[in-house]
Amino acid sequence: MNTQHEKGFDANGDQGKALFNIGSPAVVSNSKNSLPGASVTATVAKSSDVQATDYRLEFNGTDWTVTRLADKTSFKATPDASGKMTFDGLTVNVSGTAAPKDSFIVKPVVNSIVNMSVAISDESQLAMAEAADGGESDNRNGKALVDLQNSKVVGGNKTFNDAYAALVSTVGSTTASLKTSSQTKANVVTQLSNQQQSISGVNLDEEYGNLQRYQQYYLANAQVLQTANTLFD
Repeated sequence: MNTQHEKGFDANGDQGKALFNIGSPAVVSNSKNSLPGASVTATVAKSSDVQATDYRLEFNGTDWTVTRLADKTSFKATPDASGKMTFDGLTVNVSGTAAPKDSFIVKPVVNSIVNMSVAISDESQLAMAEAADGGESDNRNGKALVDLQNSKVVGGNKTFNDAYAALVSTVGSTTASLKTSSQTKANVVTQLSNQQQSISGVNLDEEYGNLQRYQQYYLANAQVLQTANTLFD
């Protein structure tokens, strides 16, 4: 949306700006990294190239290895003179001095929706025109924005609706699978508990019945002894 909006021109003839503010990527450092060590930050350089996957960055003393955690593919990334690495639509900046085996996790989209907001509050800044001098009747860029809903812009093979439907399906099936697994494990725990109780546990109802029976035996024996004492006396 931002890329397409920035291609157009608003009612003032100015180039379109970003339509939405998107949350910045998050970076998590390994707790075992050297101190003070290196610091890593990440920004989105080209949103259309950003992939819905986290990355692991690991330094071997000479080079940085980047691993896409979604498909486990790895590749080398070399910082430029300013300490920046660019890959998959991201710009990763490394400052400080990294030690061998230092690693970081880059999460490009974890904050995208959480911190998302509308960047334009003035309707005159909506870039609906395709040309700066297109006039009020020029809404070609507006149509291009609308057409994005049917374009395969998610991963290059899905529309927004397709991606959302796939996400809902994945969440639903994963939830159902976890629920079934949880119930199965609960049943196993119950069965094992019952088996343990049958072997070494105490059945309170059974023990109470035994206690009453022993009490009756005691009272009966007491009566026998009392009768015997009476006879001998």
